[in-house]
Amino acid sequence: MQRKKPNILLVTSHDTGCHFGCYGNTSVATPNIDRLAGEGVLFTGNFSTAPLCSPSRGSITTGKYPCSSGLMGLVNCGWDMPERTVSLPSYLKNGGYETCLFGFQHERQDPVKSGYEHIVGCGLPLYRDVADSFITYLGNLPEGKPFFASLGFFETHLPFDSPAYQPDKPGEVFLPAYLRDNPATRLEMARFHGLVKDVDFNTGRIMEALKEKGLEEDTLFIQTTDHGIPFPRAKSTLYDPGIKTAFIMKWPGGLPRGRVCGELVSNVDILPTLLEIAGLPVPEDIQGKSLLPFLSGERNVHREEIFAQKDWHNEYDPVRCIRTPDYKYILNFEKGPALKLPSDVAKSLAARSLPEEYRGQRQPEELYELKSDPGEFRNLAEDPSFGEIKRVLRQKLYGIMEDAGDYLASFRDIKSYWK
Repeated sequence: MQRKKPNILLVTSHDTGCHFGCYGNTSVATPNIDRLAGEGVLFTGNFSTAPLCSPSRGSITTGKYPCSSGLMGLVNCGWDMPERTVSLPSYLKNGGYETCLFGFQHERQDPVKSGYEHIVGCGLPLYRDVADSFITYLGNLPEGKPFFASLGFFETHLPFDSPAYQPDKPGEVFLPAYLRDNPATRLEMARFHGLVKDVDFNTGRIMEALKEKGLEEDTLFIQTTDHGIPFPRAKSTLYDPGIKTAFIMKWPGGLPRGRVCGELVSNVDILPTLLEIAGLPVPEDIQGKSLLPFLSGERNVHREEIFAQKDWHNEYDPVRCIRTPDYKYILNFEKGPALKLPSDVAKSLAARSLPEEYRGQRQPEELYELKSDPGEFRNLAEDPSFGEIKRVLRQKLYGIMEDAGDYLASFRDIKSYWK
């Protein structure tokens, strides 16, 4: 007997990285998202394909790297996903789902072209308003048809100074090692916590609404985010704080409960996973791989490496990386400062006191040994003892780029290219 297609709920927050309690950020209270993780599958090794929102969200909805989907910059800066590129709502609509967008999306100038049949609120709405709209929708569901609902909202994007959010105490917040510990940065992080807690509160409201409507068992609830937190050396970089992202899946009727998965996962894997769950064919031209064979035990390892890229944020900054469980290799295709800040982060309190090492010049290649240097502070690219590791990773990286049709794949001699 074929399993009934579940409802699919995709909640994507803005610039949140992994900044939830269930990911070890114990200085911010996120009891509802922690509960969601405890009742589903928590992926602790999930990475976005890009450290900025439109390309990353494009990968979630297409299963393709930005260089393959054609969305390599921000929609609000003039980019648009090509019409030839099919995205998740279209696949699901053709597969019998009612497709709905609540609030914010950042993949197309016109969300109708993505395949959304019902759109409630665009622009940059707050999660509380998006949650209100979705909860109202749950009271008027179509009969005999599963729904796909994408929920997008402005939190946790800068600025953080709105009185709508209650900040934490600056002296009690945890600051990651890549940030300067001073009053200004602590205040920024404390304000950021206020937005994170509001995301958690509204996720809790949606969880309760699904339960009250009797939809919890038959709904696949996904909580994720597009890229790292909006602080220096996180958002808009290919270091782990820029591309490591939250990914939680809860489906009582079809997925394990309370499982923690530390395997490498890319957000291009979301689309094929959802298509397989919905009983739909997975296109051959995507880079994503369904997670179901791994979760069911058919496959012991999901991915040996992940790929990420950066092209256009506020300016052109072409960078590529490959990450394995042990190493990160980064190729910088343009000269420039060691740290290019996006415009919103450049105006932030935390950017006013950047560590001196962030003000120098970048190197063509970067190589980090992640077990001894998880913060990616010691560049080993010119260390002869790591030469073979660098060669192998560079070769793998270019292989991925070639397979994805990356326009930079022909630039092999990066050092000559810099001259």
